[in-house]
Amino acid sequence: MAAESNLPTTFERRGTTGPLAHPGFLHTRVREYEFGKDRVLEAVMPNYSGVRRGELTVIQWSDLKDRAAFGERDLHIMQDCLTSAFLGQIGQFS
Repeated sequence: MAAESNLPTTFERRGTTGPLAHPGFLHTRVREYEFGKDRVLEAVMPNYSGVRRGELTVIQWSDLKDRAAFGERDLHIMQDCLTSAFLGQIGQFS
């Protein structure tokens, strides 16, 4: 199948699911890239427009908070993603 050739081959390229509670963002994934000393996070939202199945929308993770009225929990998770050293720490609260 032609579509399978475009699938990410590694966990890092697919990203990890951000445990957001907002109904429109339940399947949002966060991907991390490093360019030298710069760290970039992207939000990958499947079927964000609701029009085409299989469609992905990719935006900067820091811009995600402007897409909806998120609750305090979701905003905390978004900030935690930006400040954690690596994404495996997300959701580990002391």
